[in-house]
Order: sequence, then C-alpha cells, then structure tokens
Amino acid sequence: MIVWLEVGDSEKEEVKKTVLNELFRENLSPKELLASFFHTSFQFVEENPFLQRVFQDGEHERLVRKLPKHIVEEFSKEYTERGIHAVNILIERGVLSKEEPQVIVGIMQAVMRMRLYKEKIGNDVFPKVMDKIIEYVAEGLTKEK
Repeated sequence: MIVWLEVGDSEKEEVKKTVLNELFRENLSPKELLASFFHTSFQFVEENPFLQRVFQDGEHERLVRKLPKHIVEEFSKEYTERGIHAVNILIERGVLSKEEPQVIVGIMQAVMRMRLYKEKIGNDVFPKVMDKIIEYVAEGLTKEK
C-alpha cells in the first residue's frame, strides 16, 4: 500500500517481522495461517498511531494524490512483486491453492484495503464483518481446486 512510502524504515522492518512472519508459521493449518496473517495485519494497524491516522477520514487518498504518479506506480509494482514472491512460496508449500499468484495478491490487497472503510461500515460492526471476510477468503484461498 502507498502508506509504506510515509512509514519510517524502522516501522517498515517492524511490520515485516510482525506481519509477514505470520505467513510462514509452521504450526498452523493453511486456513488458520492465512486468517492469522490478516488478523495480525489489522491488529498492527489498530495499535500503530501513525497507521490509524492514515486509515481515517480519507487521509490515505490525500496521501496518494500528493505523491508523484511515478512513485506510486513504482511502489505498487514493488509491493506486488514482493507479494507474488511470498505467495509463490506458500503455493509451493501447499498452503495456498494453485491459483495465479497475481490474483491471490490482489485478493489479499483488497482485504487489507477494507480497513479504509471501517468508519463507513461502522466501528461497532467492522470487526465482525472483517472476521467473516477473513474466514471466507482464507477458506477459499486454501481449498485445492
């Protein structure tokens, strides 16, 4: 996400350790692993004051509009490539179903962007909505076709 452009290097490393490590845990079933990744990601945003601010009141859109288009495109490409690499590893390990990695990354990005709509969905119901979305996505992405 574009948010990463505004996050300091130390915070980026903390996110990588906290969130990305969830994708490579060995002690969970595929569905639990993917659900844990999403839940950890959302929890990280909820506990990080900078990220909370970015995800409120249209701030994300304002940040994106202020950045030069080529920087946004470069970052998006890099972010997607890293995601594809991680997804390919998870497909090889049998965690994710054999789908196009770009599609899986797109689905994961869409789930993560749901946080941008927390206030519109409603702060009280949002956690329940996300739990269901995460459950359905984790189930769908881990089923063998």
